[in-house]
Amino acid sequence: MIDSDEIKLYAEGDPDFDESNCKKAQVPPDKWVPKPNAYEGCLNFAAESLGTTATVSSNLWGQSLAASEKLKNVLRLGSIHGDPRFVGGDNSFIFRENQRDQTMLVDLGQICNLVRVGSMCYGDRWLNFFEVHTRPTNDGSDEWQSWGSDRTRRRSGGVVYFDREPTAAQFIRFKCSSGHYHGAGARLGPIFAYGLQANT
Repeated sequence: MIDSDEIKLYAEGDPDFDESNCKKAQVPPDKWVPKPNAYEGCLNFAAESLGTTATVSSNLWGQSLAASEKLKNVLRLGSIHGDPRFVGGDNSFIFRENQRDQTMLVDLGQICNLVRVGSMCYGDRWLNFFEVHTRPTNDGSDEWQSWGSDRTRRRSGGVVYFDREPTAAQFIRFKCSSGHYHGAGARLGPIFAYGLQANT
């Protein structure tokens, strides 16, 4: 929660702790991109607590501290899962209106062997295009590898994801658009990047 340009973390027992806000700040596991069952020890590397970061081509919320926290929420599933989420009003990330290029670049901070990459999506600002590419480095020496492109009109929200055989990657590029109305910015995240440690 933001208070006078500062981020405050509240724990149970604090004077300003709000149990209803706490519950809202947890993303229920039944809403997640499902974890693949074929790989023992598979982890979701798209987590702020693991050092993962995300940058975007635009942000509907601007450049404020709140806007930055809403972007970081794409990498947070809630305090009970190790990543407390920013709360206060609409706390999800949305691309800016009337942007042809809606791109999110995720840096996992390490090379992982990814097997499933995807995102949650919503009935509001629903997706009509979703595409994923990965590569091990971002210095231009490696080509982007395609995981897939999906043009399903996801009016009811849900999840969208692609699978591959274990693929070494540190950087993930998401491209998307919304069909909710003309010029809508897509609402994206939390995102998921399931895989294995590179030495596994």
